[in-house]
Amino acid sequence: MLDSFVMNAIRLKLPWAITLALLAVGGCRDSRSSEPISRGPMVQMMSPTGFSVVWTAPLNSGQSIEAVYSDSNDKLPTKIEQDSAGRQTATVTEAKPDSEITYRILDRDKKTLVEHRVRTAPDPAADPPTAFSFIAFGDSGMGNEAQNQVAARMNEYKPRLIVHTGDLIYPDGEASDYPLKFYQPYAELLPASPFYPTVGNHDYHSNQGGPLFDDFVLPRNGPAGQTPERHYWFDYGCVRFVALDSNLSKSEIDQRIVPWLDEVLSDDSPRWKIIVFHHPVWSNAHYGPTRKLWDNFVPCLEKHRVNLVLNGHDHLYERTHPLVGQEIVEPGKGVVYITTGAGGAKLYEPRSAEMKQLDVAIGGTYSFTVIDVTADALTTKQIDAAGKVIDEYAIPRWAPALSTAQSGTADENS
Repeated sequence: MLDSFVMNAIRLKLPWAITLALLAVGGCRDSRSSEPISRGPMVQMMSPTGFSVVWTAPLNSGQSIEAVYSDSNDKLPTKIEQDSAGRQTATVTEAKPDSEITYRILDRDKKTLVEHRVRTAPDPAADPPTAFSFIAFGDSGMGNEAQNQVAARMNEYKPRLIVHTGDLIYPDGEASDYPLKFYQPYAELLPASPFYPTVGNHDYHSNQGGPLFDDFVLPRNGPAGQTPERHYWFDYGCVRFVALDSNLSKSEIDQRIVPWLDEVLSDDSPRWKIIVFHHPVWSNAHYGPTRKLWDNFVPCLEKHRVNLVLNGHDHLYERTHPLVGQEIVEPGKGVVYITTGAGGAKLYEPRSAEMKQLDVAIGGTYSFTVIDVTADALTTKQIDAAGKVIDEYAIPRWAPALSTAQSGTADENS
């Protein structure tokens, strides 16, 4: 196994810092124990009072976990479970909001296998709201040099969380591809930054995204009658995030997803509302806009004053003007849509014909999105693989009221 990890690292031209992290975290035997850790560790289900850590180990390995406040070494309650495939899920509870916690995975002799630090989610009631940054990107899982370059650049930002806009694993979302195309590239991010995926069309090729749902532990609060974890929502600080499966038919989206989304977004206590799914509402590249979302889905977003929608599928970066229906409105009076699908797959270029709804379209460049959250704005920055900021935009909160004249919906024939 050691030889295969090193050869993969050389073939992908990984920096030695990442290679060493893979040896320690991504599946090789730690020098302090004969028991391996594979497929992780990965932080999930981050909240103000705790989190989960997921990894795979041999059955009956006797591994355990301990979690302590980094500044005091006071222990926190933990619980660990292992399924029949060897996946360990450890839950840390009774933590304080916005606190740094050190967790250690231990072997049966209580020797440390790996150690990492995380920070719990901010208190959603904090006044003023706690500022933080997160990363969004998609269409990544190629296991190629481009994916690893983007991952290495993302490491520099130390995001509080990560959202993925779909197509986590190419070409078919197979479980066997996760070690090379997910766990290895993001070995430095996964142990500390909770990762929230959405399912893309390529992920769908394997049992409608079954391997994705097998590996992740996600909120099980989606619509009735839908596979748990396929659609979900969570609050992080002053933001409500909603993740959706956009692979469904128009009728299923209209009849089952929109009513649930309407209910989830009706809570006005979160300061910001951000929606994440794979197929772009607006795009002017290879696939173009997803028109099945226009009639009922988009009006729901506008009704509840969603601030930002994050998509993938088209392999480039695009950002719209603030929109209501198909019309451009003033900042703070509409929804901004970003396509961030340049995470590692073959890149696309914008179409030659202009689309008035788009403010920026940048093809031919691998990139990811950093979003800085403050009380007054969501500031989006698109970062390319070389570290250059190729676009920056501030999204203000919605104005107090949306005028009747701006309440139109999209015309599918336009």
